[in-house]
Parts: sequence; structure tokens; C-alpha cells
Amino acid sequence: MTKPLLEFMRDHTESFALGESDAIRQGRTDRELAEASLVQNQPSVFLKGGGPLVSGAIARGEMYPTALIMIQPTAPQRGEVCLNTTRVGGIDGTRTTELSATLSTLGEQVWQCSEFMRKHVPGFEHAAFSGIASRVGVRETRRIDGVESLTQEDVLEGRKRADGIGKGSHHVDIHQSGTGQIRIPVKDGGSYDIPWGCVLPKGLANVAAAGRILSADREAHGSARVMGPCLAMGQAVGTAAAILLQAGSPSPTFAALDVRALRTRLQADGAVLDGTH
Repeated sequence: MTKPLLEFMRDHTESFALGESDAIRQGRTDRELAEASLVQNQPSVFLKGGGPLVSGAIARGEMYPTALIMIQPTAPQRGEVCLNTTRVGGIDGTRTTELSATLSTLGEQVWQCSEFMRKHVPGFEHAAFSGIASRVGVRETRRIDGVESLTQEDVLEGRKRADGIGKGSHHVDIHQSGTGQIRIPVKDGGSYDIPWGCVLPKGLANVAAAGRILSADREAHGSARVMGPCLAMGQAVGTAAAILLQAGSPSPTFAALDVRALRTRLQADGAVLDGTH
């Protein structure tokens, strides 16, 4: 699968998303980027919805409207990849009935995309469907109103903070219905810090909330909601709880915690808080 796919990308760069960030592109052409991927020999690529291959299939009714088809290796030993492409927008992810109502549509999209890949993408001619997620993936629902809030400017400028308890570097990424999607990379391919106050709800002195529930505007949330930052926030909140328990009674609250002490403990445990541009 790998070589035919990457050779196809090299010869049809107009259908693939290449070098979205200047930090990745580094002055190289799409062809040069595709050739570098061929040398790397990893089938991690994006077919873009606006490219001729996917947009043509959408126009012919062979594919549902989508902004991309992400191809990501999951089990190289089995020659297995995952496809991230299905989408339904305008759904209230806090309502089970609305989520359940999307299942038939998403299921149809899975089969439609599988057939499209076998028919049109080299390397997938004999591919077989191997599995599907056990639940509908929801990118955003509720967020807390925190002591501080992460903003789009914080993310895109790669802003650093003395009270940072984790980092993010994913681009602003907001999936919408059909072919709609917002993708804006962090400046210079850098990283930003997530302030401790973003996981502290206003008015609740001894509650901390880690993960995609953090306090952020929608654009910043589109970056910080992914796995890396969520893991970092989870480590920070768990470590903070341990520090408070070890302090004994009466212990300080999350709101009164010395963030410098928290950062020191996190770094001792291997958390990356400094050193990335």
C-alpha cells in the first residue's frame, strides 16, 4: 500500500495537502515535499476535499462532501491505516438522541469512502474494511468559564507563560459541515503554553477540569482539544491533586496552589514545559 500511495501523491500533488505550515515547507515545492515523504516511507497523508480527485468524486456523487481524507498508519505490520474523513456538523453533542440520529449517515459515509479509496487511490485496490470506532467522535461540546481563557492569538503566536502547565502545537482546526474546515498553523511551527487558570472554573476554589473542557475561545479550543494537550492537562491536574493531598489538612485549594511548585514537580516527572520554540 505504502509505495503506490506515496508515488501517486508525488505524481498528483494537486490532490493532496502538502506543507500547510511554512515551518514544514521551508521553501520546498509540493513535488519536493512529496518526494521527501516517499523517502520517509510512511503513508501519513491528506487528500484534500478541494483537490480534483476528491472534489470530482463529490460532484459525481461518489463521495459525500468532506474537507479531507486523512490517511494515518495504525498497524504497519498488518499494512493497516485509519481514514479520518466522516463528518456531520450542526449537532448538539450533549444530546444522545441527536448523536444517535447521525449513526446511519456516518455509517453510509464509511462504506462510501472505503469504495472510493479502492476505486481511485493506488495501494487500496484490494483493501478490506477492518473496523470502526465504537462511538461517535465529538470534537466540541461544553467548556468551562475559567479564571483564564486560552485565545486564538495565544495559540497562533505561540505565546509562552510563566504559569504554563502544558503545551500545544496543533494548528487551529475547526471541522464544519460538508467541505468546511478552518486550519491555521501556529506561527513558525512553534508551540504555546496552556495557563493553569484555563483549567480552574471561576467561583469553584477546589475544582480543576482537564481536557477539551478547558476555558478557551472556539479557535483556541480547535487546537488544544487534541490528545497531546489533553494528556498534558490531565497530568497537571492529577499532579496538583497529589500535591494538595500530600500537604495534609488543612490543605490549600487548587485556586491557591503554588504554580511554580506544580511546574517543578511536572518537570521532574518528564513533562515538557520549556525548550520548544
